[in-house]
Amino acid sequence: MPALILLLLGAPISLELGGSSQLEVSVIGQLRLTESDRPGGASEVQVNLQRLRETLRLSTFDRRLAFGLSVNTTPAVQELIELSIEGRPAPWLRLKGGFFKVPFTAYRAQSYAELSFVDWATLVTRPFGAEHQLGLELHAAVESWTLVFGTFGGAPLRAAHGLGLAPSFGLATRNLANLADLGLPGRLHPELFTRVSVRFVATGLELIASAAIDLSPEEQRDLAFRAAPEVRWRGGPAEAFGVFYVGGPSSAPTQLKGGLVEAHLDVDDGLRLSARWSALAREPELVDASRAPKFEEERTFAMMFRVLGAQLELIADLAQLRQVRALGVVEEWRARAQVQGGW
Repeated sequence: MPALILLLLGAPISLELGGSSQLEVSVIGQLRLTESDRPGGASEVQVNLQRLRETLRLSTFDRRLAFGLSVNTTPAVQELIELSIEGRPAPWLRLKGGFFKVPFTAYRAQSYAELSFVDWATLVTRPFGAEHQLGLELHAAVESWTLVFGTFGGAPLRAAHGLGLAPSFGLATRNLANLADLGLPGRLHPELFTRVSVRFVATGLELIASAAIDLSPEEQRDLAFRAAPEVRWRGGPAEAFGVFYVGGPSSAPTQLKGGLVEAHLDVDDGLRLSARWSALAREPELVDASRAPKFEEERTFAMMFRVLGAQLELIADLAQLRQVRALGVVEEWRARAQVQGGW
């Protein structure tokens, strides 16, 4: 309830605590409507409060030391999103520890609130995408170069993204970040991450490469290896980027392949048009073992209306989803609309 009051009042809180310390409180909410038209003429409509996230950030020593806490408090699920401590021993160096999102791809490094679509490209982020784990991270930025290195527990505590092979095999996943079921996975195992990027300011181009190695993966669940090169470009009102994913178990490190391409055009300050294509392909041995589709793709078109800048946005998208299975092709249409408000 306090989060809803803050959201409705539009009242970001920033308190100076004396000296060089500061407390910042923010809240973002998303109300979503989804309609899916499935084969055979079946239609399903859902309306839900997708996210209601409150974030507290306490910084001190001129922001050289910060503590972060973020939770989600929708009626459907209350969960811990982040609990971290961050230090800046030098202007170009940041050290972070605790429970937070692993550094895999610049696409997932952005906030969900910055997306131009109703949600992430879950077709590729469910198996490959970064998710919240326990770990340590080093972030260094020198001129146009950025290097991120992290070591984490190897098992995502939130059951949303970065689930590896589990979705292919239809294995159940437990959301251990749920405040009603908070806990640790049965076996933590080291997973190493790195992400490196370089910007070419004159051309608006950025090249990024991410990689992760799980030193003790669980069979049919974890990807022993995954990599994702990215390219991003921005020029005037236009922006585009692409990500290519590859990963698999240690015996077959390229069993899964995925791709994501997005393009955006800012018509004016209040309207953005976007198009997205994402695809996921499985090698024959993985299809035979899991009975999962050998190919899936999603084509999505979106419009974003900035009613009050980033504080109040309306987003609508229309998607065609397609699966290629052993018995034929399955197609589905999905329409979504979302109101996002936050401060």
